[in-house]
Amino acid sequence: MSASIPLRDVTSTRAYVELQQGGAVSWNLHVFNAAVYVQTGTGPAGGRIDWRDEVLRVPGFHTFDGSARRIDAIRVRAAVAPTSSTNTPRITLDAET
Repeated sequence: MSASIPLRDVTSTRAYVELQQGGAVSWNLHVFNAAVYVQTGTGPAGGRIDWRDEVLRVPGFHTFDGSARRIDAIRVRAAVAPTSSTNTPRITLDAET
């Protein structure tokens, strides 16, 4: 079973794009155009998520291993306020169980 967010713009430095998938083995984040902040967290689906510290991720492909450290959810926000389509972060995010 997997969950995913297809290509999407991350348009705010304050609002998060979030994906929850309990029991995920790995998470794949592809960042286009501009840097983003990423937080991983644990908690029940639809319940309170305990978020870890934010990590800066530059454009590229990033994998988070949920088997080494439990990850039930990931959320992403823009690192810099987007002013045009060229500096608006675009992402894809998927979880594999």
